[in-house]
Amino acid sequence: MKLLILIIAVFSAAAALKEEPVDYEGIFPLILGGVESQWGQFPSAVLVDGPNEFCGGSIVDASHILTSANCVLNSRFEIINPIYWRIIAGDIFFTPPTSRRVTREVTRIFVHSQYNPFTGANNVALMRLDRPLPLPHNTIEVARRRTRVSRNGLQCQLVAFGRNTNLTTTAYRPRQINLGQSIMDRDLCINAFPHSNRIADTMICTQTSATAAPCTGSIGSGLYCDGFLTGVLSGGNYCNAVPAVYQQVRAYNQWIDETMRIANNTEQALSPLNMRGFPQPILGN
Repeated sequence: MKLLILIIAVFSAAAALKEEPVDYEGIFPLILGGVESQWGQFPSAVLVDGPNEFCGGSIVDASHILTSANCVLNSRFEIINPIYWRIIAGDIFFTPPTSRRVTREVTRIFVHSQYNPFTGANNVALMRLDRPLPLPHNTIEVARRRTRVSRNGLQCQLVAFGRNTNLTTTAYRPRQINLGQSIMDRDLCINAFPHSNRIADTMICTQTSATAAPCTGSIGSGLYCDGFLTGVLSGGNYCNAVPAVYQQVRAYNQWIDETMRIANNTEQALSPLNMRGFPQPILGN
């Protein structure tokens, strides 16, 4: 009888331990505002898990992820070795993983050859996966890339992983959040500190607020407008009313396609920043 009571006590203690709140502080910063994404709502959005930080990314084909250049570079502007990265797709939760999750390693990283870390120009990169993502899949899909101009006031969603609360219990575990954003007038963005005179034609901005803004960890995440991947978050992720800055996907569609072609036909793991031959950004009507 005493043995039975002891066994019950041990299992009860174990169960109690499992129910203890998990401290996610340090895993993810906050996303101010936003709503929780539902299964299959943004199937092309992925989590980019790096050696020192998390970023966002978007699936542009079964073997490649589009993200920002400043996500994959170290403090010396060198590309971080691909072996330290992994991609989490198909899951709207960070932890614990669900049965829908698909994880891939990264074998090659390509940064735009004209990326300027001081002005933020051409802040895009492609990550090649060790093997293709399974398609078709209920919660994984290749993004439809925007080719048209995004008008001022267009309503969009920034899709990123994070916590939209500062509580650290299991009820508020890090997960995919979509944050409503509207395209901002370029002149207003240019005049907004700290982006003054640094907003190129290949960039777009969205209006943020003290209660609705991206934060650290959202870099590289996709901006979706009318269901199309429209921007790659590259700056303004300050958790405040400073406008968020994105690279316009439509300006880099040719670069994306050409880089994927190169990636499919080369064993080169890294792309030096002085590498030439990639198409320059193109802006059409």
